[in-house]
Amino acid sequence: MSDGAYRLDALGWLQFQELCAAVIEEDTGVAEAAWHGLADLSRDALLPDGLPGRLKGPTLAAVLWLRRQIPPGRRRAAALGELDGVRDSFRRRAREDGNRPASILLMTNAEHEVGDEWVLAGMMSDLADEVVVIGTTEISQRLDASPALRRRFPAALGVTDLARLVGPGPREASAFDRRAAHELAPVFVATRPYRRAVASLEQHGFVVLTGPPEVGKTAIAQMLALVQMTDGWEAHDCRHPDELLGRYRADARQIFLADDAFGSTEYRPDTAERWARELDRVLARMDAGHWLVWTSRPAPLAAGLRRVHRERGLERFPDPGAVQVDASRLSDEERVLILFRHAQAAGLDDDRRRFVQGYGEAIVAHRYFTPERIRRLAGDIAAAEEPRARWLDEALRNPTAAMRNSLRALEDEHRDLLVALLDAPPSWISERELAHALRRHHPGGLSHAPHELIDRLAGHFLRVSEGSVGWVHPSWRDLVIDELSADAEGRARFLAAAGLDGLELAISAGGGAHGERNLPLVRGDADWDALTARCLALLPDLDAAGLARLLRALTVAVRAAPSAWSRREAAALARAALEATGDRLEPGGASLIEAWLEAADLVPDSPNPPPFTRLWARLLPTIPIDTPEKVARAEEWLALVDVLARYIPSDLAGFGYPDRYESLLYVLDERRGGAPAEEQALHTEIEATGPPALPIHAVSIASVLRDLG
Repeated sequence: MSDGAYRLDALGWLQFQELCAAVIEEDTGVAEAAWHGLADLSRDALLPDGLPGRLKGPTLAAVLWLRRQIPPGRRRAAALGELDGVRDSFRRRAREDGNRPASILLMTNAEHEVGDEWVLAGMMSDLADEVVVIGTTEISQRLDASPALRRRFPAALGVTDLARLVGPGPREASAFDRRAAHELAPVFVATRPYRRAVASLEQHGFVVLTGPPEVGKTAIAQMLALVQMTDGWEAHDCRHPDELLGRYRADARQIFLADDAFGSTEYRPDTAERWARELDRVLARMDAGHWLVWTSRPAPLAAGLRRVHRERGLERFPDPGAVQVDASRLSDEERVLILFRHAQAAGLDDDRRRFVQGYGEAIVAHRYFTPERIRRLAGDIAAAEEPRARWLDEALRNPTAAMRNSLRALEDEHRDLLVALLDAPPSWISERELAHALRRHHPGGLSHAPHELIDRLAGHFLRVSEGSVGWVHPSWRDLVIDELSADAEGRARFLAAAGLDGLELAISAGGGAHGERNLPLVRGDADWDALTARCLALLPDLDAAGLARLLRALTVAVRAAPSAWSRREAAALARAALEATGDRLEPGGASLIEAWLEAADLVPDSPNPPPFTRLWARLLPTIPIDTPEKVARAEEWLALVDVLARYIPSDLAGFGYPDRYESLLYVLDERRGGAPAEEQALHTEIEATGPPALPIHAVSIASVLRDLG
């Protein structure tokens, strides 16, 4: 229907009117709140100062929407009928305002149905001296020309060819899952949490997207990255701050995504410690051209921020009220658009579209509505032999039941592949690494090659991208953990073969949808015996970073143990690990020492730490501090000072700290200088941006869903 570069008819009337309002606000400053009515019937606004450079004010603007479902032979007549409604609305507004507008602006997707824009303009000429028609071709040109407009209205990326918007420079420089973002674009809706995230990034260069599972945290982060890539930015997924710092370039515009920053489905203390250690350096680099997006479920986020605040204090971390956005806060308007876009993307036939239209009100109002459940629901409706109302409630209320049935229907090799994926970092793992883990966790030989097993599970359970494998959604990981937790024989096999990632999961805390899952794979004496044997077997082969990870995981296990008995078991294992690693602390550095001392501080009858005299002498900086090597040495010394001050201040006093080091501390303080503006505490609350949500009721829900197809 449109010659423009964007298939704007696919947006439906509600999103088209949002786009029109965004264009007008960019040109005139007149906000969306100034518009009256709905484009499905009649929608207009008064622009007191007209359209700069084109129309003198006052200008009466209107949106003319034509449904694409109208048969070709009736489109011209339908467009003229809609235009008559707009003319009537203009006459009414002119009477109410008491004078004739100087000009008219008509925004429409229907210009080609009537003929050309000048035909439409001629038909409106009796109502004002000047008439301008903005159709899909011009709106498409505006979207291409304005990154800010695309950022405000990211749904446009789902109705165009993204390849032409993302240039080779950003594509080649980025380390980002563009495939997932491209798949998301046709169904994404710019919710108020999305707009608040944009506001936080523009103000602070940093945002934390939080909320329970399935509410769209990752989707918002991915869409933010994709939108910025259309403006020439690089986008980078980063699990840890060292990845961010390694990819950071001061001369490039970059957005960094730390999806599940403190753990995917459970809290990961090693990740929290790394962010705590490097957060000063990371936030100092965030500015108008460098943005950082964290996502996290509430329980891992709360635990991670406690770690950040405990380790580095509050003075340089933004006020959580200024940068945290709850992604679950969806209005009814946003819900109906989410349903609309998922149903449309599912390619439903006429019967299934009518099914969605008929039950749209119940779906939008359902208490368990989430974007991820609507995605699954749309797929279920598309695949159903005959969709029935009776399974709608169950599909939304308890999608895990269907997921569990499909998991239990798998052959052993396929289930073991998913179990092996638990013994891996919770984000992505290479196919080769997953194949190696599978051979550890699957007893006996394989009847299919690992890549064939992966292909069989791709799309439903797994995502595969450029040789790496991850979960389609963290909810699948939750389910596999729960199933393994209930299987005593499966737990024993897993613990006997687990690597460090698997052991961390076994004794993790803060897992599950609401952070209620603690120590999921150690439920009895046999589990503790198997866990202890595996930990002690792995200890000799772990490097300093691996030892620190295991000690932190054991510390969390002691704190989170659900009973006195399990706490004693966790403490006994932690004590054994401390005894086995005390002689490895000095070469391991401050991070390992910190993990060891934290565990020792918690565990009864723990061994005494070794003296750190030689390490202190080796790390003590020498002036001038004028090379990268000296800077790194000074940072490690300061980290050691911080650790000793918190756990064994008597050792610091024995070294004569701080009196003997006044000159050195003065030089280090001068070198750091005043904290840059980006590092300072930020205390401004972000106000919810965008217009108030439209009141959606049964009639308007049905009207929105009429655009399906």
